[in-house]
Amino acid sequence: MGRFAGAHGAHGAVKIHAFTVEPTTLCAHVDFVDESMRPLCALRWFSRRRVNPLLATVERFQGAPIANREQAAQLRGVLLYLPRAALGTLDEDNYYFSDLIGLEVRDNTRQIVGTVLAVSEFGAQAVLEIGFKKTATRRNSVQSIGFTRHAVPEVNLKEGYLVIDPLFVV
Repeated sequence: MGRFAGAHGAHGAVKIHAFTVEPTTLCAHVDFVDESMRPLCALRWFSRRRVNPLLATVERFQGAPIANREQAAQLRGVLLYLPRAALGTLDEDNYYFSDLIGLEVRDNTRQIVGTVLAVSEFGAQAVLEIGFKKTATRRNSVQSIGFTRHAVPEVNLKEGYLVIDPLFVV
């Protein structure tokens, strides 16, 4: 959901870089977890600007208060996660990136051709990193493909796959 971007001021405040489309979305949450879903920290937001970085004080980090700039600076780069239950449901054709990672990739004949390895967002659109299986005409390869309706006409989370248009595969 975000990461600590550095210290702010002398009394332990921090800058938070939100990974959400609208940075202030992160301000709706106070308690964050680590990547293993263990309690990580509690934040008190004091800047709800519509741009990154957001500003907060750390009420506790792994059970201990953050009281000065040096302690806050040590948090730089630490990632913030939310439990899945804290995330809302999405509209149709919107997906959490974590739901896409690991999906089978199928061609238009529904044959499995690879797996989604990662999803990145660079501003214009999301990009899928796909690990393709070795075939008679292709060795194992990784390719990045824009996550658009044309390139990926179907996503089926329940059955664990997405379909990719072969025109977008090099």
